[in-house]
Parts: sequence; C-alpha cells; structure tokens
Amino acid sequence: MTTSSPFNLNRRQTLASIRRVGVVAALGLMLSACNQILPPLDLKAPSISVAGVGFESVSREQLRLRVTLATRNPNPVELPLSDLKFDVSLFGQRIAQGQGAEQRITLPAGSDQQVPIILTLSAADLRALMPRALMGSDAQWELKGSARWGISPIPLPIEHRGSLSLKTLRDLVLR
Repeated sequence: MTTSSPFNLNRRQTLASIRRVGVVAALGLMLSACNQILPPLDLKAPSISVAGVGFESVSREQLRLRVTLATRNPNPVELPLSDLKFDVSLFGQRIAQGQGAEQRITLPAGSDQQVPIILTLSAADLRALMPRALMGSDAQWELKGSARWGISPIPLPIEHRGSLSLKTLRDLVLR
C-alpha cells in the first residue's frame, strides 16, 4: 500500500500554483502586447498644425526642411506610433515626401505634443509651382501617408487637408 506524504502533496500544489501564475503572467504579457499591436476600434485622428519650419539642408536638387507639428491627441489612450511616412501635395501636385524625425513617437492621451518631421522637396517641383503660388494668397494642401501602431506591421492611414496662407508660410520660414 502506497501512502502519499504531505511533502508530495505540497509539491504538487506548488507546481500547480506555479503553472497558474505562469499562465496568468503569460496572459498579462499577451494583453499588453495586444495594446502595442492593435489600436482601439474607436480611435480618433489627432489634430495637426504647423508650429515651426526650419532648414535642414539645401542643394541644387532638393530642399530638406525640419517641420515641427503641434499635435493634439483627443483619445483617452496614448498613441504609440512608428514608421511615420507621408507625401504632401500643394495645389493638387505632390511636392514633398516626409518622415518622422524619430523612428517612434508617443502622443500622450488627451494632450498636446510637438512632433518633428523631415520634409524633402524637389527643387524642380518647387520651381514648377512658383508661378501658381505667386498668383494666389491661399494654397490647398493635402497630406497622405501612414504610421504603424506600436509594433504592429499593419499601417494606419493618415490623411489631412487644409488651406495654407502663403504669407503664413513665409512667416514660418523667416522666423
């Protein structure tokens, strides 16, 4: 007849407890990873405006600008974004390619954040737009691109439109 000692019973209980803690910890890690992989379904787009423009580099072929965007995250959760890439059109013509100056940015929940981006403009495209820009006082612009949510491989679309006073643009650049 075999009897089970209290040591064996405690050891079984201990192993079962360790397994339960391991499962709970694994589930917790998976849930926190999900927050980095999938955005909430009711996510609202942040508002964006230009806060400043400065020259990064100038050559015969291209102009690189460092643009500071003032963003406002209206969501109750922070927005972990990475791999920000976009195109900018002015008067319906693509004039610039842009990317985040930093690989990853986080927009705090319900707050404002300054986000630096780098815009690369072709000198030929700018020269082609000059006559049109000189004729009017406002320009219609469009920004289209994408960013990834946290570590997700799935791109989130970005699209903003607006009008830009050429006087405002001049003042931002000459600051």
